[in-house]
Amino acid sequence: MADTATLQARLDALEEAEFKLVAGQQATVLGYSGETVTFTPSDLNQIRSLMRRIRRELGDTTAKRPSARGFVT
Repeated sequence: MADTATLQARLDALEEAEFKLVAGQQATVLGYSGETVTFTPSDLNQIRSLMRRIRRELGDTTAKRPSARGFVT
């Protein structure tokens, strides 16, 4: 498991990517640890899944799963 600072940095980057994609940007590139990843709007579910997993690793037990309609339950 990565340290807290690394996990938080990854979570921050994923949240920014999610925001940009939801706002209409066609692609966003994240880079950390010398690697880059390009996300497109079709990757939103993957981004949200990664965010939930990181939040759990950070100890956030309130991280909710989206319902079948995409709403947080």
